[in-house]
Amino acid sequence: MGSQSSNDPSFFMCDASLQRVFGEEKMKFSVASQKISQHLSPPQPTHLASTKKHKEINAFDKLISDSIKKIHEHHRRRAFFLSFS
Repeated sequence: MGSQSSNDPSFFMCDASLQRVFGEEKMKFSVASQKISQHLSPPQPTHLASTKKHKEINAFDKLISDSIKKIHEHHRRRAFFLSFS
């Protein structure tokens, strides 16, 4: 790991590992993120295996949503009828 330069605190000294990455012995802290970003790439997007699976998942989501609505409606009706007893 590098260490902060004793002469100028805005710089750090690169050890052997950082020298391989950055290609410099001494570097400004403010430049480090730019240098690191050169070694990064955006992640690959995640796709479902098929649209059939996607449609199946959407159908299950709809079924779950409809079931929850029915449960709430039955709960409301039960509460209404219990208020008469």
